[in-house]
Amino acid sequence: MHPAISGTGTPHTDGFVLPRYISRPHDELLRKRLARAVDDGTPMLAVVRGQSCTGKTRTAFEALAAVPEDFRLLFPTNANSLVATLDEGACSPRTVLWLNEAQHYLSGPAGEAAAAGLLRRLDDEGPFIVLATLWPDHHRALTTMSASHEGDPHFRARALLAQAVYIHVPDSFAGHVHAVRRASELDASLATSLLAGVTRSPRSWPPVLTWRPTTSSPTVCTVCSVDP
Repeated sequence: MHPAISGTGTPHTDGFVLPRYISRPHDELLRKRLARAVDDGTPMLAVVRGQSCTGKTRTAFEALAAVPEDFRLLFPTNANSLVATLDEGACSPRTVLWLNEAQHYLSGPAGEAAAAGLLRRLDDEGPFIVLATLWPDHHRALTTMSASHEGDPHFRARALLAQAVYIHVPDSFAGHVHAVRRASELDASLATSLLAGVTRSPRSWPPVLTWRPTTSSPTVCTVCSVDP
């Protein structure tokens, strides 16, 4: 995850401002899939996949607009925190579990334990949404069977990712430059990007509040309301 550029606010705006967002076809697809999961009352794992700096996190963040405001947003800090969150039963229905850079949650022994817990939770009551982002290279690493004789280090992670709904984020705004130009008339940060020849997505991630599981584990999970 990379620091976001700041957008242009009003004269009365202080501090950081999200750059104006330019919706593309993959955004609409993700919102529709999230809305369908909510309406159907089913658990769902959605993975926003794309290269570095293409706007995966911002895509996921903006898609939260498709989720009702009474949903909770849980953000575990690492794989151990995710395991503790699942063990606590904190992932109740009407919850979005935010796994930005999902490779950090699904790698190693703790990652396999987290994947096993997520598989169980996705078989339980909904609506419940796991919203993850992942680079293609990390996806290949987690889903390719090992040729080693030392076992299969990603067996459960591979099983988990096999049932995901995938949303691909393009590498650039090629084909949508006119939309960027129109938006740049209202946001100078986008105009600067155009002048520099930058067509990748402005980056951002949502603010969070802290919540600690009731176990003695020192790991931390964050929780806030869904209000993008």
